[in-house]
Amino acid sequence: MPTPLRVVIVEDRLEDAELMLYELRRAGFAPQWQCVDTEEEYVLQLATQPDLILADYTLPQFDALHALRLWRQSGLSSPFLVVTGTISEEAAVECMKHGAFDYLLKDRLTRLGPAVLRALEEYHLRREKLQAETALRQSAEQFRALAEGSIQGILIHRDDKPLFVNQAYADIFGYDMTAILAMPSVNILVAPQ
Repeated sequence: MPTPLRVVIVEDRLEDAELMLYELRRAGFAPQWQCVDTEEEYVLQLATQPDLILADYTLPQFDALHALRLWRQSGLSSPFLVVTGTISEEAAVECMKHGAFDYLLKDRLTRLGPAVLRALEEYHLRREKLQAETALRQSAEQFRALAEGSIQGILIHRDDKPLFVNQAYADIFGYDMTAILAMPSVNILVAPQ
């Protein structure tokens, strides 16, 4: 069963857009698409949060670099690929610097399906990594808040090297928290006399 894919195609030639759609279908996608060739139409389509953007490098009213800037300003991170007739190496590098995932020449559109599959896979991996990092950061913040507010002394160490200490623990041993964390070993901690 084909995978649904919301696509914005920034292209002024409908026949080129149809060739891109053909390649997406061949790669197993069921594209729901909108073809735009003006900045106004493009900005409206960005608001729909598409899964993929395919953009010609040069259009009569604006170019792929401008489209990339608008894409970044919109806060989207879905893959953006430049699909063009010709592109200089400098222009291709500039597109990549501005966030384009890849660029393809229109006379090599058979690469489009694999490039989109790779772009979507990397996009999903980046999103999962970001979500995992966010969850880990939130968990660490929750632990820190609980541990710092605890009346029980808490010391976390690895290989006898202190990693975390709360104020209650420092108070029990009569040390400053910073001094405890600077100690080479938790074995030297003894209760005050």
